[in-house]
Amino acid sequence: MSKSVFITGAARGIGAAIARRFAREGYFVGLTDLDAEGVAKLAGELGANRCFHAALDVTDFAAYEKAMADFVAAAGGRLDVLVNNAGIAKFAAFESITPAFHAKTVDVNLNGVVNGFHAALPYMKQTPGATIVSLCSASAMYGTPGLAVYSATKFAVRALTEALSQEFAPFGIKVTDILPGFVSTDMVHSQGQSADAAVAKMGGVAHTADDIAELAWKAVNGDKVHWPGNGQVSFGLKVAGLFPGLLRRMMKPMLGIH
Repeated sequence: MSKSVFITGAARGIGAAIARRFAREGYFVGLTDLDAEGVAKLAGELGANRCFHAALDVTDFAAYEKAMADFVAAAGGRLDVLVNNAGIAKFAAFESITPAFHAKTVDVNLNGVVNGFHAALPYMKQTPGATIVSLCSASAMYGTPGLAVYSATKFAVRALTEALSQEFAPFGIKVTDILPGFVSTDMVHSQGQSADAAVAKMGGVAHTADDIAELAWKAVNGDKVHWPGNGQVSFGLKVAGLFPGLLRRMMKPMLGIH
């Protein structure tokens, strides 16, 4: 039986690119998303006999458990890789975003990932060499103005990765994350002109979805806990750890803060 990968937020963008990357390697691919039509279309592209697809709200744990159980059954009892990719973001000042959207951001970006860990763990314990990859962010290296709550959720994902990489090691499960800069996806490009200007000030779009898919493949086959998207993010992580005040000063002109 081929190896299997379960991907959240797989209908488009990074999730779809990761699905295509793993499908090329012969994986049986689980495609889940709120957009049922989108994952069904992608399954048709990849080959219905090589895929499982389902509508999934990652904040609904009961639904997550069912989708995961159905996928593992279709995959012959294997769960080799979980990719926690589903996420939302709004690039704007804190005060201009509603409390409801902030709460939804926490629910999807953090609770959705926690639900993924819970749903996957029983099956991964039974699958030798299993790996969990979570989409984190460069905004997890230092709290990012204009992305405050999103940034906070990604800090939490980074912390979960660090903690569970140790807790799950005795089970033979690897836990890792990816920290890209801005990626050329609908989530970034749909934010509006003011957000585009802010993104440009912060270094611009740094990656394509295919770049991140390749990084996900490396994360599954490598041995690092954190996978920065590029050298700039890697440098930022080091500066944030050693000289947080310096990174804060470096960010101010990019954000138009004096």
